[in-house]
Amino acid sequence: MSYRSEPEVCQLISWEEVPEDVKEDFDWVTEADAPSFFVYNNDYYCLSDCVRLDANSEYNDYDAIHSLTAFSGLLIKIEDEDHVQVTYFYV
Repeated sequence: MSYRSEPEVCQLISWEEVPEDVKEDFDWVTEADAPSFFVYNNDYYCLSDCVRLDANSEYNDYDAIHSLTAFSGLLIKIEDEDHVQVTYFYV
């Protein structure tokens, strides 16, 4: 049995829009890479931390996954160049 939350559309934000105190959690980011970020449930996530899903996975409606624990994570669907759809799940 697994559970999925209702999908939530999140806007992608740039490195410059990430608060300074949050940037400390992403100390590997340099100005040159400047990956995209999104906020879900008041937490910041880097799109580069997500792993692309194979088209044959059980979550084939989604583009990527971000693991939170061994049994839970975020499913990511790229909506357009400015938005992602985020769904929390656990198994």
